[in-house]
Amino acid sequence: MNKEYYDFIYDEQQIKKMFNILKPLEKDEVYFISLSARKKYLTDEEKENIQLTKMEMFQRKLVKEYKFSHFLKTVKEYEMRIGSVLSKGNDTIVPQKCMLIYLTINPCSSSRALKRFYSKSQELLFNSYSDKSLIKNFRRISSMLNTCFQQSMNKSKFIDIDMDIGHNNNFLYRLAKEFDEKKVEYHIIETKGGYHILVEKDTIKYNYTKIIQSLNIEAKKINEKYEVIINENGMIPLPGTLQAGFKVRFVPRNLL
Repeated sequence: MNKEYYDFIYDEQQIKKMFNILKPLEKDEVYFISLSARKKYLTDEEKENIQLTKMEMFQRKLVKEYKFSHFLKTVKEYEMRIGSVLSKGNDTIVPQKCMLIYLTINPCSSSRALKRFYSKSQELLFNSYSDKSLIKNFRRISSMLNTCFQQSMNKSKFIDIDMDIGHNNNFLYRLAKEFDEKKVEYHIIETKGGYHILVEKDTIKYNYTKIIQSLNIEAKKINEKYEVIINENGMIPLPGTLQAGFKVRFVPRNLL
């Protein structure tokens, strides 16, 4: 690893595999990518020095073309010189050990995002009663636009089941077994905290939420911090990149 630069990519083929299962972009759609920092990956001493919120996003980007070369180029733009990312709390350099790259699993609607942005910017403009508050609001305008894109994801192809259970293959095996029996198409991604199961929405023909609820109850009995839930925000660590040092990857089904 080059210590002068952030180095997130460890396997471009894994990134390409992720790209290949994404829904092709249509009309006004884009994919949303974010470089993020998670406070939980720091030591107590580092938390005092770096001062992150629970999760911070930096340099959020939009992938506007359905081309792997464009997609990969966008990801590579995060491999900047160390010192390019500073904490919002006290302008301290954010170390790679707590950082990762997130991707929306479904495209975001630009028209929906812009309508949301228009409404929010109008509200900010007409509710700013002093020069100080007006300046403060306009300084965060670009961040607000990015948030509007993030919140305008079309839930068109994938449902994401987030298994934050460590690397407990028993829970994963049981869910995969049921999906195989029901002929549900899915993809397994292993992350630092467990697994994300990307389920092909069109192949679900039954009430799959019952097994999610059952597994979640069992997981909580083992560790109250564990959970098995449907991830509504639709953002996952990108396979082929490092999540706080962990190699995010697809798990072949024959290894279950």
